[in-house]
Amino acid sequence: MSDKYLTALETLYETTLDPSMGYAEKVDVLLALGQEVFDLPLGILSRIEGDDYTVMHIRGPEGVPDPGTVFNLSETYCAHTLAANSPKSFHHAGRSDIRNHPCYINFQLEAYIGAPIFVDNVRYGTLNFSSPDAKGEPFSDDDHKLINLCAQWIGGEIYRLESRERLQEQKNLFESMFQSVPDAVVITDTERQIKMVNPSFTRMFGYEPNEVCGQSTAILYADEAEWERQGNLRFNRSMETKVAPYQVKYKHKDGHAFWSETMAAPLRSPDGALLGYLAAGRDITERLQAEEAKHEFISVVSHELRTPLTSISGSLELVRSGVAGSVSDKASTMVEIALRNSKRLVRLINDILDAEKIQSGNMRYNLEELDLNDLLDQSIDEMNGYGDEFGVTLVKTDTVENAMVKADHDRLLQVMANLISNAVKVSPEGLQVEVGLHKNSGRYRIFVRDHGPGISKEAHDKIYDRFTQADSTTTRKIAGTGLGLSITRTLVVQMGGGIDFTTKSGEGTTFYVDLPTGW
Repeated sequence: MSDKYLTALETLYETTLDPSMGYAEKVDVLLALGQEVFDLPLGILSRIEGDDYTVMHIRGPEGVPDPGTVFNLSETYCAHTLAANSPKSFHHAGRSDIRNHPCYINFQLEAYIGAPIFVDNVRYGTLNFSSPDAKGEPFSDDDHKLINLCAQWIGGEIYRLESRERLQEQKNLFESMFQSVPDAVVITDTERQIKMVNPSFTRMFGYEPNEVCGQSTAILYADEAEWERQGNLRFNRSMETKVAPYQVKYKHKDGHAFWSETMAAPLRSPDGALLGYLAAGRDITERLQAEEAKHEFISVVSHELRTPLTSISGSLELVRSGVAGSVSDKASTMVEIALRNSKRLVRLINDILDAEKIQSGNMRYNLEELDLNDLLDQSIDEMNGYGDEFGVTLVKTDTVENAMVKADHDRLLQVMANLISNAVKVSPEGLQVEVGLHKNSGRYRIFVRDHGPGISKEAHDKIYDRFTQADSTTTRKIAGTGLGLSITRTLVVQMGGGIDFTTKSGEGTTFYVDLPTGW
């Protein structure tokens, strides 16, 4: 390699490593270097997208196209460079097989050398030099190697620039989200020392960033023992990326305590190494107070209503039985309506109380050994009268001997009452509701089958939601509270079981309750 190329390589090396020079300045130096080494007056760095050839940087005599000028790719020599996917050159185009090329016809460029530029293995454009004057001899291998080296450096530099731009965009986006998110956000290191907080944190806790950064998150907890417990429970090196909200009691800078719903997640490097933690929380003190007030109000009102309603129902039962004397047929009909509605109100109140107990976590279970056959018999006996009201017969169709489970007797009776009453309410008069028991994959399966209209597909996903009717068709004989199936599922799940159903339009629905076998 001649001294000319060695000097060019030295210039290329010094230029690319000079931290004081920007990208555009370095490209200009490389274009000047190419002009000198190849003895060609026009140097261009192009961007090629589809058929568009755009001049990005250019160096040449007066009158050359401005940066941003767009040509059709097919009208440039660079089309041959891209087709070759490697450096391409012509030293005397007028005496070559490209003398009819549009570039030669339009611009009379005799000499040309160019190389493709790739950014992250994707074609970006070309680096090329040209002249209206022919050269006396073809370009050498050293010429091709030098322009290819320059094109590779430009491709790498563009990739670094674009990467920095993307990184800056992501950083700006993160900072914008971090600053504007309404939840209080805390970022810590692996030892739970605070590294960053957002403005919502300051509003919730009262601390400015400089007051807490570098401090342990223990200063945020109302109870230091709770900080240690949460550390053992949620913040450890094996912590999964899955997050779930939890409630924790924090302490404001001024000393008052408040409740927060918080979520925490680990921060990891691309190779999985733990970098720290991110936690986000919102003050739910007012919400909890409102919920507590609502629970208390509903409980008080429900209890205050249940006592007189029970008395009313009892009195109506006595009147209907004739204890208070005979009543006319018209009065008897009115007593029946009043009795039915009072019982419905009692059921509604009981459902509301149960729903509130479940939601507040105050539902209690007395788990004991039960024989499901006895329990099903009792359920049918207790609901026979209800079935008679609607002309529906309850029938036990299948059984399993010695089917022992661990469950709460009264709650399981409540489950059966809900399922059977729902089945009765949707069953046409004169048909049966079938109740039975199977053994299914290590579990006992209780089923309640009706022959009603079935459950619409639209209702499948919300059937267990609170205040949702299992069936909304006109065949339903009496409206329910919309709480029964929600309560039923919760009771079954909290006794270790599961609930599901199958249904077919026009043929009926079967609800299944699966309970673990054994005591």
